[in-house]
Amino acid sequence: MFWEEKGYIVLESVFSENRIDAFWAEVEERWQKRKDGSSPVSIDILEGEESGKRMMFADADESIRDLPYKLNDLFIVYEGCRDVCLDTQMVDQLNELIDGEVSAINSLLFERGSQQPGHVDIYYMAPPV
Repeated sequence: MFWEEKGYIVLESVFSENRIDAFWAEVEERWQKRKDGSSPVSIDILEGEESGKRMMFADADESIRDLPYKLNDLFIVYEGCRDVCLDTQMVDQLNELIDGEVSAINSLLFERGSQQPGHVDIYYMAPPV
């Protein structure tokens, strides 16, 4: 099975191109409005002079977008992100894949790859018991 060999799957038919475009348009809007302080999410800088630094999204300079970065927990304040994370078709396929029930415990948004080597986050994001 591809999942067992590669460690990921591609769900080609879950999200339409229009839905993805709308999602990224809202992310762009969040970037443009970040200085208004309405978004309590943090951003991690993953490369460059500030590598390893975490700050509030409102404090992030536009130049960070040129680097690999990670927006943390955008699903808390962005309904469009929650809708994507909790999409019924995707959740159903993931439930079938793991033979259990998936849950969203956080969200990480990358515009480009994290540049991180393979790793496991289970110690930091333990599932509810």
